[in-house]
Amino acid sequence: MINLQTSDYQNILLKLQDFHAIFYNSWKMSKPFFSDSISTACVTFDENGKFLKFIFNKSFWEECSEYEKLFVICHETLHVILNHGTRFKDCKNNKIANTAMDLAINHSLINRFGFCRELMKLSDDLCWIDKFFDASIPDDENAEKYYSLLLKDNSETDFKGNSFDQHEFINEDSTQDFKNFIEQLDKVVSNEDKVSIKNFLNNHDGKIAGFGAADYFNIEPKNAKPKKKWESIIKKWCLRSYSQTELESTTWYKPARRTSLVLSDLFLPSDDLFYDFHYSENKVNVLFFLDTSGSCISLRNRFFTAAASLSPQKFIVDLFCFDTQVYATNLTEKRIYGGGGTSFGIIEEFIKQNYPKYPKIIFVMTDGLGDKINPEKPKNWHWFINHDGNFNFTKNFIYSYIPKECNVYDLSNFL
Repeated sequence: MINLQTSDYQNILLKLQDFHAIFYNSWKMSKPFFSDSISTACVTFDENGKFLKFIFNKSFWEECSEYEKLFVICHETLHVILNHGTRFKDCKNNKIANTAMDLAINHSLINRFGFCRELMKLSDDLCWIDKFFDASIPDDENAEKYYSLLLKDNSETDFKGNSFDQHEFINEDSTQDFKNFIEQLDKVVSNEDKVSIKNFLNNHDGKIAGFGAADYFNIEPKNAKPKKKWESIIKKWCLRSYSQTELESTTWYKPARRTSLVLSDLFLPSDDLFYDFHYSENKVNVLFFLDTSGSCISLRNRFFTAAASLSPQKFIVDLFCFDTQVYATNLTEKRIYGGGGTSFGIIEEFIKQNYPKYPKIIFVMTDGLGDKINPEKPKNWHWFINHDGNFNFTKNFIYSYIPKECNVYDLSNFL
């Protein structure tokens, strides 16, 4: 077996978040390999169910477009999340069962997760409802329903269905492995994402209690104390900084009408506030930095969304990615660069080299693992720590890298 290159793995990780956190986190907890022992793709558990093994035929993989690769990964992930191995281990006709599982998964990826059938050349080799049934059969049923319909209309010898991937690797009693994996997944998927997918999981679990991922996900009750979005912190501090800048500037206004005959063309300094916004002069410079070493890639969309929420009339927003270097990015292309190790000190060096006036507000999204930084104005820094369940977050640990004077937030306390 040959491991997938790190750069390919990270690029896929970045793209999967556009479909759902379930796929992003499952891939993050996986070990992908190439092997000639299979013709297309398959997925299985490791010995203890703590991570997934995605196995691809290298020729098949290289023939797939990037979009098709993402579809294949999500397809294999749903086989696991829906526990198809255990649910169909005792079926009478494996060929029909494989087709039924693929029908449920392929249409779910289109209907629920945003894939487009027409964008894949691979589509011709996949199982679709219109290949087997007329328009009276809905495309949102679970695999058991399709299995019973196919079994009713076909004998084992005349069935023409075909599955593009190989399922025999999960066609075994893998209940404990499934449970172990879902429990690991439960620790890193947010409550919000669990809730968003719960109905889908319940509709596709075969109506058998204990067989679906939703039965193992620990979803917080609705009456739990609601969490704020971390973007609210960005808004609060930016508006506060803008108000301070606004108040620091001298206010000029035209004298009252009773003095206008005497001072018709004069403007006098005043202690009263008069908001004549000259944004080009009073804009606040806000810097955003996203750690692209791994765990914070999942924040990519919210990173750009938070930056876009700030008014360009009030703020100059500069966006950067960083690992051991700093890379400029922007709201137009929304591209992510880097992916190596992590250096915090490089950010301070970059700021001093490129900003004659030290920025009033600096936001950093990171997992907190980097080198030590000693910023000139630590109170201007706001650190959002996304530890993603990979280590026990403590401020003492974070403060070994980041000065205590900085503003530090644990993202697990926010939506």
